[in-house]
Amino acid sequence: MGNQNEVWGAQLKKFRMTTGLSQAKFSEELSLKIANLDASKKESLEKIGLSYDFLDNTELSRYENGKRLPRYRSRYIFLIWGLVELGGIKSIEEANDWLFLVDQSYLTESETETIFINNGINPSIPTQSFSNEGNPKQIVPSNSLTLWGIGLGILLLLLVFGFLFRGQFFGGDQPTAITESNNANIQAKAEPEQVEVAPTATEIPPTAIPTDTPTATLSPTETAVPATPTEVPPTEEPQQEPAESLTALISNFDNWKSNASGEAVQNIEIKDGRMCSTILKNSIYPWELRLTLDQVPLDELTAYELSFKVESDVEGSVTVSWANDGEDGVGYLYSTQPLIAGINEIKIPFTQTVADPETTLKFWLGRSGEGVVCFEEVALNPIGTIDATAVGEPVSAASLIKKGDFSKGGLERPWWMFEEGIGAFRITVEDHQLCGQVIKPPPNLWDLTLGQHEIMMMPEGKYRLTFDVETDRDMDLLVLLKSNIHTHLDETTTIQTGSTQSLSYEFSSEIEDSATFSLRFGGQDGKICFDNIELLPIVEQ
Repeated sequence: MGNQNEVWGAQLKKFRMTTGLSQAKFSEELSLKIANLDASKKESLEKIGLSYDFLDNTELSRYENGKRLPRYRSRYIFLIWGLVELGGIKSIEEANDWLFLVDQSYLTESETETIFINNGINPSIPTQSFSNEGNPKQIVPSNSLTLWGIGLGILLLLLVFGFLFRGQFFGGDQPTAITESNNANIQAKAEPEQVEVAPTATEIPPTAIPTDTPTATLSPTETAVPATPTEVPPTEEPQQEPAESLTALISNFDNWKSNASGEAVQNIEIKDGRMCSTILKNSIYPWELRLTLDQVPLDELTAYELSFKVESDVEGSVTVSWANDGEDGVGYLYSTQPLIAGINEIKIPFTQTVADPETTLKFWLGRSGEGVVCFEEVALNPIGTIDATAVGEPVSAASLIKKGDFSKGGLERPWWMFEEGIGAFRITVEDHQLCGQVIKPPPNLWDLTLGQHEIMMMPEGKYRLTFDVETDRDMDLLVLLKSNIHTHLDETTTIQTGSTQSLSYEFSSEIEDSATFSLRFGGQDGKICFDNIELLPIVEQ
């Protein structure tokens, strides 16, 4: 699989280099393309199930270096669309050969029409039956792939021949003296390729929300203690890292990075213990202006409070995203806080059920308006512990909705959270319930959405959706399971405050479909918590 990743990633890099753009510039230009999509083009892309959320250059770097492959076909189609738009892929054959490398089926007729023909590119489509779209077993590689395979075989034979006769032709057995200069060269070659990565915002986007890869260095804050003859009893609990060391880490603004994407522009200045962003051009999405700190360790079964002051000369919002941005990333905290003109003192509690030494803290300033926003007195303090026995029953592994028990203490992929409109809310996990606290409600029910993509529904199938929900006041909840071509479930329920309610919905699916499941609860104040979300086929006896 590693070799498959590398070959596919190398081809992606070639396509990207054909555009003449660096990784960061490619991501930026693609974000502009997405932001400027008109309604008709959005509709055509949605009809082929294309996910047109933005591409973070950290994600792009991982792809190009063979570190990972996209999990879903929609991401492959998104990359092909972006490369076609920016001139990296120029023919249907190039796209299909690239899909073949990772056992993906050729582009369907509808995908070909939307990505190529609608852009004025009329490719000669290779012979292939489209009667069973999406089945990789019915793929016949193109001539270019066959030639590529023959060339690789000849290259391997030449390498074997060179190895067997290296002593006669290359002096392969002669010892080589290692001097300081060539030793440095060897070490340099052994180092992994340095990737041009600027800190960026987590596809959430989700889907995709964006990721950053700055490196943070924690200055030592503890002094060595001389050894003493007194032994620590084996039953004694290890001492927790002092809270001030975490505060020292996150309050050292020299460790932070900044970045902007899309059309957003900001200048960063660190002075007199404050980190200030001068927003020169506002953005569409909150994550397009970012301040980021990487490698922040969090302990398991610990309740924390993040606090900071923000002085702003504009009214807007700051979103705090705290997550692990790895391949199977988990979001531990997602909180949008309103900013008033003046000094804002913000305190955000959250719980951490698992230990994670590589979390990333981000402040997102998109939608804040043009002006100056300054942070100071950033602190992180443990405020308590969590009962390890307070763990809910895990949902069935057969559930079409994954990770609905929130057992890792965060919003794990494939879950995503989406906000629209100017609102403020906080997403946390409390006692293995995923909770959304609406602080300043956006105007509409659909403006706050929790969901998962690519829920595969079968024709004439019967299903049961169940989950537990609890609120601190009466709240409306829209439960939706639909794609661009069919709605399977659309129910609005009023959740009564007072106790946990177990909801159950039974419905039938008329067609085979890749649908999106979502829970929507914008447009109202209050706190709502979800647990044990499960979608199972009903097997009739």
